[in-house]
Amino acid sequence: MVKKMKKIKVITVITLLMLILGFLPTATQALPACYNWKEITDADSPPETPDVNPYLYKPIYDSESDVILFINGPNKKVYAYNATANSFTEYSSPTMPDFVQYGYYQCYDEKNDVVILFGGHYPQIVDPDLLGQNETWAYSFNTNLWTNMNPPVSPPRVTNAFLSYDSNAEKMLLYGGVSRWSAPMTYYTDVWAYDFALNNWTKVTPSSGPSPGTRIGYLWSFDPVLNKTLLFGGSTNLVLPSWDFQDDMWTYDLGSKSWTEITPSYRPSKRVYTNMVYDSNSRKTLLFGGVSNWSPDVFLDDLWIFDSQTLTWNSTVCVNKPSPRVGFLTYHNNINKSYLYGGWPSGATVGLEDFWVLTYDENCDCFIPEFSETVLSTTITLLSVLSIVLYRKKRNSS
Repeated sequence: MVKKMKKIKVITVITLLMLILGFLPTATQALPACYNWKEITDADSPPETPDVNPYLYKPIYDSESDVILFINGPNKKVYAYNATANSFTEYSSPTMPDFVQYGYYQCYDEKNDVVILFGGHYPQIVDPDLLGQNETWAYSFNTNLWTNMNPPVSPPRVTNAFLSYDSNAEKMLLYGGVSRWSAPMTYYTDVWAYDFALNNWTKVTPSSGPSPGTRIGYLWSFDPVLNKTLLFGGSTNLVLPSWDFQDDMWTYDLGSKSWTEITPSYRPSKRVYTNMVYDSNSRKTLLFGGVSNWSPDVFLDDLWIFDSQTLTWNSTVCVNKPSPRVGFLTYHNNINKSYLYGGWPSGATVGLEDFWVLTYDENCDCFIPEFSETVLSTTITLLSVLSIVLYRKKRNSS
């Protein structure tokens, strides 16, 4: 009996040593390159501190003017950040629509050099019913003018539905959302495409097949490698406290008008109210932060990398990083960096005003582990075998 016990201990020690010394593969293996967060503390004249509204300061990169735009709806201002000069310029924008305050989203149309905005709702003091909007607006930074496009056909009134620009098809894509931010609500599952040149919305919802279903607060970003739009997470309803958060992932193909679910076993946790951006330098999609639970609030500060060539997620471990928040990244295509300004922290009455840049670099402090399902199954098998042996030993001795 003593010999058997010693044998078990020897097996356990040898297994652990093999894992530590690398004779068995580990579940986290450093990739050859990674990312680096750096706080920008010397930017000239940053935007005024936003209030608690999480939708303020969704940054947009205007490639034609080579600036990052921050839109402040309540104050009808636009801030332009010049990365080369590291400075902000403030512009009053009196023609900005009044409802640019809650639940809206905007996206940059590269071909036509305009920002497209759709949806959202007024604050409750203006509209007690918090009805979604269905106006389509275009903003030109060159003229600092907003134009109500008044297309002949539009999606229904909606709030909390996001836009993504399909750069290959040169169209904006809108998905899901909800009819109003108060009961009774209608949840949508339609996909719409907007062509600015034709000033035309077209419903491109698949006629059959699987789909993500109802969704608000989701992450929505075009991947030019796949030539598809990625959807991650979000919520299927507004029932507190859970909101029924999701961690599933889908691709939408505009050409075939079809959804396909991607099922990597290793992926970000359930979350809402953040975004994904495509990093053309690393050819990967980035995800940062968000909210994973209400009551109690759980705000996140993790950075995830999605590789569409292998359809896998990688998490990171960062020495230096922004604090947990609802925040929105934007990618600067000219200098190959992502930027994050401010955001909404848990329990706040005003928004954050810190400014961060994320760089893809070999000299970094964010290590990207590579997950292996084979490693996981091997580790589980080893632990299971050891558990069975120990159980049998205990049973035989009793």
